[in-house]
Amino acid sequence: MPRYVWLCTRPLSYASKIPELELSPNGRPYLRHWGVLVTDLPMADTTILFQSANKASARITLGTMYQLMQTEGRSDVFVDSDFSVERLRNKWRSYNIQYIGETELTHEMISEKGKACQD
Repeated sequence: MPRYVWLCTRPLSYASKIPELELSPNGRPYLRHWGVLVTDLPMADTTILFQSANKASARITLGTMYQLMQTEGRSDVFVDSDFSVERLRNKWRSYNIQYIGETELTHEMISEKGKACQD
């Protein structure tokens, strides 16, 4: 069964406090936090949930969110296997999403590929 892949971005937490960091000279946001959401939900359902996150049930799980995080001077992948509408509301208040495509990879396969890239 295919799973659906979405690219998600949001402004960095502190970018709004320093306007020069928030927008590029052409007015586009360029310092962003990035995540990749992999979900079993059909594309139409996911789109509706993203568009109506403020009204949807907070308990709905969207899927697994893979995020690159800076910890102790190095980048680590943070995996949120129960990424929910509630986390979307609280952590991703202002976000952009784009549908990327489908994958047959399981969470374990994605994790193994990620580990191979870190070596």
